Amino acid sequence: MKTFFSEKHIEERFSMILSEIEDDVKRLDLPDVVEIGRQKSIESFYRRYSIGHIELDLRRMKLSELKKIEVGRMEKNGRPIPIYKSHVILSIPYIGPESLFDYIPTRTNGTAPTGDLAEGNVILAIPIENASDRARREIESLAFYTEQINRDAKEFNGQLMESLEQKLDDRRRDIEREHEEYQKVEAFVKEHNKLKWS
Repeated sequence: MKTFFSEKHIEERFSMILSEIEDDVKRLDLPDVVEIGRQKSIESFYRRYSIGHIELDLRRMKLSELKKIEVGRMEKNGRPIPIYKSHVILSIPYIGPESLFDYIPTRTNGTAPTGDLAEGNVILAIPIENASDRARREIESLAFYTEQINRDAKEFNGQLMESLEQKLDDRRRDIEREHEEYQKVEAFVKEHNKLKWS
């Protein structure tokens, strides 16, 4: 079992995405950053780089039979012997990007939930002692962290459109400056050639 929402800060993903966008925008030419091409570029980038969200289906949560899970080891006659405890296994269907379960949301509360992901389900193993209270706490924690990571994704997506428009405007200005400089050099060369042959 791994701890969900505990590996990397979500801001790291945002920075990585913005850096990739920056690189992609630098490769655009004038038709892609003006008029119709501009809107198509923005929509294309938005589809590629916006972050999805996780949707838990708590109404379809299932409880499987008891399962003995190794919780530790002890030494016996110089050999490690596994220690098992009974757990109830809860399976909660979800849709959305699995990678979001790895990120630490900007707002956290208490211990992050632990479990596994399998075939579109979050799998929670709850020790049998006080299982109903523990299950409630673990599900509340999962729901809270999912809500927070979704909020972060929604905020990022909201700012992404504005950021894309700004980056394409910047790229257009860069292209226009480059073109202007090229025209100056071209004019200089033409003038130089006229003088040379007159």
